[in-house]
Amino acid sequence: MISIVIPTHSRSAHLREAIEGVLAQTYPDWELLLVDDGSTDETASVIARYAARDGRIRALHQAHRGISAARNVGMRRARGALIAFLDDDDRWLPGYLDAQVTFLGEHPECGWAFTFAYQIDGQGRRTGAIVPHRCRTSLAHLLSWRSMWLPSQTVVRRECLQAAGEFDERIPVTQDRDLWIRLIYRYPVGQVPSVQVEYREHRGGISKNRRLKIADYITILKKLRHDPPPGVSSGWCAREAGRLHYQLAWESLDGARYADAAHHFLGAVTVRPDIGLRMPRRQPRPAAFRLLAPYLGVGYALARAAIKRGASHG
Repeated sequence: MISIVIPTHSRSAHLREAIEGVLAQTYPDWELLLVDDGSTDETASVIARYAARDGRIRALHQAHRGISAARNVGMRRARGALIAFLDDDDRWLPGYLDAQVTFLGEHPECGWAFTFAYQIDGQGRRTGAIVPHRCRTSLAHLLSWRSMWLPSQTVVRRECLQAAGEFDERIPVTQDRDLWIRLIYRYPVGQVPSVQVEYREHRGGISKNRRLKIADYITILKKLRHDPPPGVSSGWCAREAGRLHYQLAWESLDGARYADAAHHFLGAVTVRPDIGLRMPRRQPRPAAFRLLAPYLGVGYALARAAIKRGASHG
């Protein structure tokens, strides 16, 4: 049996489409765990109706703790030998589970597998893009921050998830990449050569989402620094984390997000005290100035943040 985990939070309209896609699967031996992450709309009643309609559907509820916590709850309650993930705004084509189960049956060396996906817009129309684009199934690819396969495209053997661990609830946006990294250096991942998923791309807040993704990647690198996988050094993780901290520090300063700037300047010098000398020059400056720039940046950003807070309360 294959266990399907759908975490959901207040997206009842899209959730119906996701569930209908599961019900339309040609592969019949599945259970669906719908994990309501503290929704405030009619999600709970939608889940209840589907659970009453089909005995393979189980309803789980929790206080709002985020998508990682919801996925983990579903994984712990899953009974299948294979575990599939589906986001509440994505859709599977009818042959998805059949393709995954067939592939993993024919490739016992693979601990997990993914199919390709059509990208759809907010209204459910295909954009013409295929996800992921030019993706390599390697640890180096995942660490390079390039495009990758998403949870809705992925099925994992239960024992592989048990060895790699759960989704990290401290990582709000790219918790899937963090888990994929832990999986990929333990088990080969297979590419199912077909497009079986419709992945919904939401266009709002792209710049903010990019900043959150980079901040998540810094968290992942700091974790890897203390427990690096084979072929990855602690020093490389520290250098990458420092570089990204420094990048976000200047971007935050330019955007008048002074508290964020101070946080990232401090993060940069904590992992790489000489970060100012190691980064490309923003403008010609003596080495001594470049060395001190991030330290001066902390003080400047904190001062501007205090002035900004004072003005908002004035």
